[in-house]
Amino acid sequence: MAEFIEETRSIDEVKEEKHKKLMNTIAWRAGYYRANPQRFVKDVLQFKTIRLRWFQELLLWAMMHNNYVLYLAARGQGKTMLVALVAVIYCILYPGSKVIITAPVLKQAAESLLKIRDEFCPQSSFLRNEIAKISIGQNDGSVYFKNDSWIKITTSTDNARSAHCNIIIVDEYVKTDKRIIDSVIREFLKAPRSPGYLSKPEYSHLQERNKEIYMSSAWLKSSWGYDKFLAYFKNFINPKRKYFVCGLPYQISILEGLLMRDEVEDRMSEDDFDEVAFHMEDDCFWYGDNEGGVFSFDEATRLRVNKKGLLPLKFYSKDNPIPHAPRNGERILSIDIALMASTKKKRNDASAIYINDAIRTTDTKYKAHFVFGQTFEGLTADELGLIVMRYFYQYNCTYMVIDTNGKLMPLLLVIIKCKERN
Repeated sequence: MAEFIEETRSIDEVKEEKHKKLMNTIAWRAGYYRANPQRFVKDVLQFKTIRLRWFQELLLWAMMHNNYVLYLAARGQGKTMLVALVAVIYCILYPGSKVIITAPVLKQAAESLLKIRDEFCPQSSFLRNEIAKISIGQNDGSVYFKNDSWIKITTSTDNARSAHCNIIIVDEYVKTDKRIIDSVIREFLKAPRSPGYLSKPEYSHLQERNKEIYMSSAWLKSSWGYDKFLAYFKNFINPKRKYFVCGLPYQISILEGLLMRDEVEDRMSEDDFDEVAFHMEDDCFWYGDNEGGVFSFDEATRLRVNKKGLLPLKFYSKDNPIPHAPRNGERILSIDIALMASTKKKRNDASAIYINDAIRTTDTKYKAHFVFGQTFEGLTADELGLIVMRYFYQYNCTYMVIDTNGKLMPLLLVIIKCKERN
């Protein structure tokens, strides 16, 4: 017969064993949800109405697993919600974390905190229990957690408050001066999170890295944001680096029901639809030079410094007369003609009128200052000719330059008749 030996343990030993099992369970679950933040949202936060789409789960996972993230987002993809979620999850799963959210305008940065207070907390009792205090004022915005983590907001300016943090999230980074990013914002990342177990030699290799997350729509290729995008992409395809780059156009928003296709089509059908802005804001395309272009877009952008432009005629009167041509130069009106209107199948160039205040710098050289520009589409030769002559005389121009490559005889006849009348 087997002999049973009854094991006796003290109360302290039982408590220690229970504590050990509890800590092992916490460690296992913390590791599991750190590796799967999208499941933490579903299993733990348990929002009542907020549901992550597949691409949002992917982005959330990438932000938690990479040290440098750059996300180009079209409208309607829940960028503000993602900013708030990654900040909240990191603060809960990594006690003692410090997160700073920055944007060009404080109100824009505060939208993430409003999302936490007004949408996340009412739907998650677990999150409400983790938060100690939320403050969203005119000059202050912060969320403090009971585990010593916090989230703060600031503007992307020289006046940004100095603070140490482990994560910086920069919203609309392309609209922020690169000098501010390098000399102010990135200076917040002084030291990584230092939990107590790192002091033990067996855990010293588990030191954590700080994180930088940049979010924005696309912008101009001539901006520093495009150079940063290329630098991040170069490291993104290097498996040894923890970089992530992603650009999701508006089609993803339509596919997931976050944006209506009819709404996009209506915008595209409007006469004043800005195709370039749409490609940058919603298509995640960086705008710049095309191959074979005569003039460099970067060079043209650099020269856009003239602040003494001419206003449309309706803004001038006897009390506010039109400025005269420069004394040491000429005012030249130039016309590029296109008398065909655009159709759905063929897009034609519009007629363009420009006024150049050319200022003499030497006996043989002038410096061009383009002070006015306007385009017209679908006008007849008579209509365009009258506009040209009206602008020539009322803006006090001294010379007129016409592109004669085409059938422009009707326009020239109108100009000659107008000149004879004057």
